Amino acid sequence: MNYSSQELEHPIKSHSTYQISVKGFLENTWSERLAGMKIDHYQTKNGPITTLTGNIIDQSELFGVLNTLNDYQYIIINVNKIYN
Repeated sequence: MNYSSQELEHPIKSHSTYQISVKGFLENTWSERLAGMKIDHYQTKNGPITTLTGNIIDQSELFGVLNTLNDYQYIIINVNKIYN
């Protein structure tokens, strides 16, 4: 995972908005299991992509979401912190 200099200087101190994209289709019912993140889907020529967007309280919660996706063998395409 690559980190920007801004992220290295300012780790998660309070909630931050993240967008996570995974290969495949996650049902909307997964939202509660994934820190209440909003789930959107779109189709590509290589299959469905699911995008999760939401507020993450701290680094522990972010890793919890990522570990859950990994445990169910979803391929994580990208993780983006959205700066407001």
